[in-house]
Amino acid sequence: MKKGQLIHTDNLILRIIVTFLGTFGAASIIETITYPLADMGFIGLVSLIFSVVYTFMLSCYGKNARLIRIMGMAVLPVVYLVINIGSFINGITTFINVFISRASFTGPVDSSNVLTVESAGAASVRCVCVVVVMIIAVLAALEVNVFPNMLVSLAITMPLLSVFIAAVIIPDIISIIFCVLFIFDSMALRNKKIKTNQSAKRL
Repeated sequence: MKKGQLIHTDNLILRIIVTFLGTFGAASIIETITYPLADMGFIGLVSLIFSVVYTFMLSCYGKNARLIRIMGMAVLPVVYLVINIGSFINGITTFINVFISRASFTGPVDSSNVLTVESAGAASVRCVCVVVVMIIAVLAALEVNVFPNMLVSLAITMPLLSVFIAAVIIPDIISIIFCVLFIFDSMALRNKKIKTNQSAKRL
């Protein structure tokens, strides 16, 4: 199997699960500054939807398979962002303000942080969450289905996690657990792919 070639359609459910682990694990980190308008439940649902969609896209074959992948993984996030650009800008502004406020606060969570998120409106906050999930889901699906590599899985999960921890904003433990599971499961998929390729060559 050539480098970059898609993994065989076997174990589709397994690849969906691993993609979900990476998507939800990395995306749910921002829940610390989006609660209560975008909680773990919302981020988890959106992560599951796009994990399934992108895994199926990368598993399909046929005449129009490449066009479907390009449209789904490149065009869809851009179209969604353009349609909701106003809400996205408002949501990003809120994210930055709350992040700076939380990063400079060393005691318990200030109620003004929650009020700042609520004042932005659910639409703006959730719009940013969806965009973040879509981007991470694309990267996680590519890592699982096309380029299974530990370094790639680290590059997907570590940036957000490192930024939040560096700012002393500790994510929920479930986010960290899912990120770790994604990294190790990605390694397992890679090893399985190598063994499958070696067995195929012997035959």
